[in-house]
Amino acid sequence: MSFFDMPFAGSGLCWRSLAGIAPGPLVLNEHLIHSPQTTRNPGIPESPHYQRPMSPRLKSRLVAVLSLAVFAFALWVLKDSLGQVRWAEVRGHLLGLPGWRLAGALLCVAGSYWMLSYYDLLAVRAVGSGLPYRQVAPISFSAYAVGHNLGFSALSGGALRLRAYSRLGLSTSQIGGIAALCAITFALGVNLVLDAALLLQTAQAARILHLSEPLVRAIALVNIVLLAAYLWLTAGRAGRPFEVGGTRLVAPGWSQACRQMLVSVADLACSAAALYLLMPALPDLSYVAFLGLYALAMAAAIASSVPGGLGVFESVLLLALPAAPKSELLGAALAFRALYYLLPLILALAWLALEELRRWRKAAA
Repeated sequence: MSFFDMPFAGSGLCWRSLAGIAPGPLVLNEHLIHSPQTTRNPGIPESPHYQRPMSPRLKSRLVAVLSLAVFAFALWVLKDSLGQVRWAEVRGHLLGLPGWRLAGALLCVAGSYWMLSYYDLLAVRAVGSGLPYRQVAPISFSAYAVGHNLGFSALSGGALRLRAYSRLGLSTSQIGGIAALCAITFALGVNLVLDAALLLQTAQAARILHLSEPLVRAIALVNIVLLAAYLWLTAGRAGRPFEVGGTRLVAPGWSQACRQMLVSVADLACSAAALYLLMPALPDLSYVAFLGLYALAMAAAIASSVPGGLGVFESVLLLALPAAPKSELLGAALAFRALYYLLPLILALAWLALEELRRWRKAAA
């Protein structure tokens, strides 16, 4: 399996599912990534051991079936918990949220999407483009807002990036590289946040995950090894080519890796803080421990490719926090969805509509 055949961080889709928009060799910053095409001489008989690659249509159908299965499992997990929910208490929790908590959560959501814009900016710079931040930021915002809500974020968000960045002069290979680098940035942040939570709050993490403390530490150490491997590939081999599964890459460098981790951790910290402010009081749950749980829930939601991670995100929270009051927890999740998913989607669709209207008027003039 090559580097870009690995799943997008949380998208449930793989890099080559995006290959339909970027056929041929993939080049970032002239030679950052080369994805060699396998060609066969028609005059040579096909080997009996040769396996034809899976068609993109079959891949997409399998991913859709898997997403439906994950969604059904999430509903099954939620079935018992929802039976304990009193909707009057959910409504009471929503109406009883102090204004300062709502304002703080909204500010944290804005901070999260601000950090997400730097995912794109770092990737745009890595592929050799000098697009200004004022052009990159709205593209990133709309891609993430739509991708978060529709699911299949590599496809839905990738389609928006393809349309917007191509209008600004970027090639399809550069745009595909931007999508891949954004996914890598998210994966680095999730890994780092989980490691910090598992090591700094081992006892709480063990209780939340229903695992033994030695196993929690072992998981953290494995993640640290993976992070160290990435840093070695970037810092220790900066600018030098290497191959992963037949795909030729050039390490982006130590500074790029550090910026990726910093931006991703800041994004997760902001969005987790938004939900933490909306949660019912849980004295035994520190923010650091909750941050690790949130990163796990968000990664599972995105990996499921279920639109908005609906049911999956809530299932992880309910399973990890069995002592939390179910009605208040569900109310907090609903408020979070309104602020983090619905409001950005409305703003993104409004921006996209205004952009299309502006282009239509310009073309008609």
